Amino acid sequence: MSRVVILVTNDIEADQRVAKVAGSMAVLGYDISIVGVMRSYSSRSFRMTHKLVRFHLLFQRGPLFYLSFNIRAFFHLLFHSYAVVVACDTDTLLAARLAKLVKGFKLVFDAHELFPDVPELVGDDHRLTRAIWKMVERSCIPGVDTAITVSEGVAKEYARRYGKSFSVVRNVPLSISGFNANQSNQNVIIYQGAINTGRGLELLCEAMHFLPEAELWIVGTGYLDNTIARLVQPLVDSGQIKLLGRIAPEILRGITTQASVGVSLEEDLGLSYRYCLPNKLFDYIFAGIPVLVSDLPEMRKLVEGYSIGVVLMERTPQALANTIRGMLSDLSRRKQWQQNLAIAAIELCWEKEQEKFFRVWKHDISSPQ
Repeated sequence: MSRVVILVTNDIEADQRVAKVAGSMAVLGYDISIVGVMRSYSSRSFRMTHKLVRFHLLFQRGPLFYLSFNIRAFFHLLFHSYAVVVACDTDTLLAARLAKLVKGFKLVFDAHELFPDVPELVGDDHRLTRAIWKMVERSCIPGVDTAITVSEGVAKEYARRYGKSFSVVRNVPLSISGFNANQSNQNVIIYQGAINTGRGLELLCEAMHFLPEAELWIVGTGYLDNTIARLVQPLVDSGQIKLLGRIAPEILRGITTQASVGVSLEEDLGLSYRYCLPNKLFDYIFAGIPVLVSDLPEMRKLVEGYSIGVVLMERTPQALANTIRGMLSDLSRRKQWQQNLAIAAIELCWEKEQEKFFRVWKHDISSPQ
């Protein structure tokens, strides 16, 4: 049986795309391994159905983290035999591309985002870092055997930069997670995802001052944990905002279904966010809750195409509060959204999306032996 390895620096326990891609390759008959990182918050008891290798690295962030991961990954690939390597995002690509020159395996690049254009790297202070990541991409992407990504916008931008065709395989949920015909009458707004720069959390928390009749649940962790906690402490004390922290995906589904509105308010801070199609949008859809999104092209296209929520046009706390209040109180629109969400959930599932993945894989990557 041919062996495939997936390289990833994200939190393996929460990265549902990695799990779905691994599952789809297993269906094709491959023996799957996943190579990632043991984070400070990682569970030592975490298990997967696939082989799992997690590096213990001295550095958890920054240039030395990425350098040490790529060195470890390079030598892992050098001393193990794989038919195919899947590099998830630019931060794993250098090790995979260099090892390919030695070992000659097939290389798949799965770009979860426009890595050099994430908000954390936007601005003059990060010009050198962005240049380095772009150099890595320029050196490595033309040499991959196939490339996939999560949205049309990201695919077109990568094709423009490097002349490489990217196939779009969106990060939609498995249908077995089930659509929830949400009937929640709680005035609960939910945000789930990373607590990082450019997610619109500061705006959302400010808006809650104008929404005393509603609660905000924030699920996730990230670099801005302490900043957000300090900002909302009075509202946390009053019970209007709940900081729920990091929650396993299988438990999170039950929490999401209790909400009445799901928000994804990324700011237009670089092309990565401009063309993003966040995982949480699809989680909200399967939870049966209407969504409120930023006026960014990929999110607008999804929300307006299925008529499953509202695009925020004015980014002020008062305007945001008024928009959410309207979404909570307009029963006629909520009923229509419910019907449309059910249709969207049928179409936006991994079982359908993986057919695109299978076509790309069978066209560009040889079948397992």
